[in-house]
Amino acid sequence: MRKTFHFLAGCGYRLAFLPIILLSLPRLFAQEPPTPDHLEAIFARILNPDSATAVFYETLEKLRDPSPANEKSLQRLYTDLIDLVNDAERARWKTLRTPDEKVAFIKRFWIGHDLTPATLVNERLIEHYSRLLHARNKYRRWMGSRGYDDRGMIYIQYGPPDDYVDDVINQGTVPVSSWVYYRHGNPVNFDFVDQGSGYRLTSWLTDAMRNFNPIAGLPTLQSLVNRRVTLHPFYARLSSELEYLISQSNRNPNEIRRQMERAINAYATEVTTKQAELPKSVSDVLTTIDALPCALHLAKFKGANQKLDLVASYGFDPTDLKGKTDTLQVQIVSAVRDSSLSFYTSRDTTCTFRPRTPQPIEAFVAATTYSLPPNKYYFLLDVNNTASNQRGLRDFPVVLGRYPDGVLHLSTAIFATQVVAASDSLAPKQSLRRHDLAMTPYPFSTIKRDKRIFLYLEIYDLKRDETGETFYEVEYEVNAPEKKGLSSLLASLNPFGKSRGSISVTDTRRGKATTEPTYLQLDFSELRGGSYNLVVRVTDKVANITKESKLQFELE
Repeated sequence: MRKTFHFLAGCGYRLAFLPIILLSLPRLFAQEPPTPDHLEAIFARILNPDSATAVFYETLEKLRDPSPANEKSLQRLYTDLIDLVNDAERARWKTLRTPDEKVAFIKRFWIGHDLTPATLVNERLIEHYSRLLHARNKYRRWMGSRGYDDRGMIYIQYGPPDDYVDDVINQGTVPVSSWVYYRHGNPVNFDFVDQGSGYRLTSWLTDAMRNFNPIAGLPTLQSLVNRRVTLHPFYARLSSELEYLISQSNRNPNEIRRQMERAINAYATEVTTKQAELPKSVSDVLTTIDALPCALHLAKFKGANQKLDLVASYGFDPTDLKGKTDTLQVQIVSAVRDSSLSFYTSRDTTCTFRPRTPQPIEAFVAATTYSLPPNKYYFLLDVNNTASNQRGLRDFPVVLGRYPDGVLHLSTAIFATQVVAASDSLAPKQSLRRHDLAMTPYPFSTIKRDKRIFLYLEIYDLKRDETGETFYEVEYEVNAPEKKGLSSLLASLNPFGKSRGSISVTDTRRGKATTEPTYLQLDFSELRGGSYNLVVRVTDKVANITKESKLQFELE
């Protein structure tokens, strides 16, 4: 519901603010309108989001060379995001001296705010410039560098209001605009008063009154508030209090004044408290996205040429896909960004699913291996069902440290539903291949008790004895997590309580290679449902060293 009130008694208002308007004229003509060299023009001209994001970053990179024009463009870009930066980022910007540093700052800011960082499209960047262009067009303010008034600031930070009331011209008050947001949690309202050169955010509704007399102006103030009672409970409460004071107008004026000030102060405190609870900005991008449950498991293995293999296995249930057609296209993008948030590598594939088929559908599972030098990375996954804007978004920081040379160490352990020789005709095409083995990873954290499941890991740098052989022991142990505190006490006092069970298997082996892939089929059928820890413990009998690798899972 949107309401605009027009009251015909505004001549005094226009004359009262004429000096301010005249004083603003020099600044008005000095203010430069947006020109093509401003990057905001990219989003006004280009309709394709992919192109807009790419052109923005490409143009940004061209501003690294020192020049007055580049400095001016970079300052404009910082002004574009001034209402989004926090205090630490604001202080950081002030320390930057070179265009190269400023380009890196702006680029990292926008990549860090990308809500779908696995893809090349930065929806948050596009949303921001859409809001910014709207603010500079509809809430224009010629004074200042931003190009918009406080309504534009709130619009940029939180998007269009869910409801509003505009008093364009009213007897006894300047124009007032009141906005409310319901979609960002608890209702939050904002009041703006017109100052002639633009609207200013205020929590004091008395700022809207002309020559406010606390007694004579009460009916005007109450009328202004009363037109907003449906927006937010704060207005309804203040309206009731002002109505009561009007009914008591024959009392001591000083007492009326004090009670009115208390009511106005209470309203201002409530409003500013609620506004302070909001984050610096809120995006509406994800509100239009329907979540697609998807699983992701990351594993670290030793690679070739001093690199490490990051294996990302992921999956989802095709029956969770939504769409009106029998055939659905799902775009799967997995990517790795380096510590500067730049793309290191990316993979993009499209799969076809028929979730409405009467035959049972197996979970979709895939794995991707990235060969990376030791460093800190961010792994990103975006599973996009384009038919219904349904997406599974996952991101994890990954630290790939170098394996020490000549010392026993283990890879990350992974679950798999199949492990066969890579040359076997049964080896699936999409399988993960390691050391002449082909396997189908199982990235899900929940396992059915009757499911056929394997455990795979790799053992590195085993020592050879004087005969040239390795001698080592592998122990597999599955236990329920130890209960602590009150849960532990209650379990010990329960005479009917039983352990969910455990599994322990030990295998002693000899070999020739210092690197050994190992796998074992696990049987969970005798265990009760619940949470479990799986520990793989390897002891090098020659070097007398023991290492562990752990996995947590839920048993159904």
